[in-house]
Amino acid sequence: MSSTSGKRPLKARPFLLGIHRYAGLFIAIFLFISGLTGAIISWDHELDEALNPQLFKNSTPGSAQDPLLLATQLEKSDPRLRVSWMPLHVEPGHSLLLSVEPRMDPATGKAYALDFNQVALDPVTGAIQGSRFWGAISLSRENLLPFLYKLHYTMHIPDGFGLELGMIFMGIIAVVWVIDSFVALWISFPSRRVWKKSFAFRFRKGGHALNYDAHRSGGVWIWAILIVIAVTSVSLNLGQEVMRPVVSVFSELQETPFTSRTPRPFDEPLDPTQSREQVLADARTEATARGWTDPAGGIFLLQHVQCLRRGLLHTGK
Repeated sequence: MSSTSGKRPLKARPFLLGIHRYAGLFIAIFLFISGLTGAIISWDHELDEALNPQLFKNSTPGSAQDPLLLATQLEKSDPRLRVSWMPLHVEPGHSLLLSVEPRMDPATGKAYALDFNQVALDPVTGAIQGSRFWGAISLSRENLLPFLYKLHYTMHIPDGFGLELGMIFMGIIAVVWVIDSFVALWISFPSRRVWKKSFAFRFRKGGHALNYDAHRSGGVWIWAILIVIAVTSVSLNLGQEVMRPVVSVFSELQETPFTSRTPRPFDEPLDPTQSREQVLADARTEATARGWTDPAGGIFLLQHVQCLRRGLLHTGK
């Protein structure tokens, strides 16, 4: 039934209010945790370096060796591991922080079990300064910032069925947030004739009226900011699963190395067919052909599509 007074149909409003209420209750605790940890990890590298100088700082006198050489030396010293991410330059006074992953154990046909995935090397001598498992559930000094970082986008929900369930779950939270944001905007303007009230705050009345306005009008004023955060949250957690299919409806998308390949199971890694030196040489040739002048910053090995998101997070980049 329609109203002739400029109001929207009333039948839909109770239904939308119910969606808004229960969607808000469902996502509230997760958004609170994600928002609080997000505020902290905005300075994760600086805080991590202050807490763990043994992983980031170096005071050995002398010139730094070639990072490619140091990575190769590390792999030779421990055949169980492979360097999966490495920077190509070392800042003065800093260590060479590498991400590593297990190789295939010929005896079992599965990946070796490693209790670390980051190694800090002395860039002058190549000695190991320290190591840790980035993302471990631990509040120790070494693991505090990685713990908060991973809590931010996965709630530390373990992987399963070959999927990063934590990222998928937080992506679903973000999708619900996007939908609820539009529902909230709709119910914030019940009447076309008195739309200005949805921007107002009844300070003089106080109490329930002001509390209601703080929720409704406050949300209206910052709605554009909230929807940007919500949509980017979907993009970061469900880029391949949701964002690319949605964007492809409006624009033609090209295939990328992350969408055109079949990912490996997490416990069945393969040996790369090219060395890092060959990859870097090819990249420099391609950069020259494209007219790029900035030097390469790092090299990473992508065994799993998800590792682009997860692996680069625990590099400190």
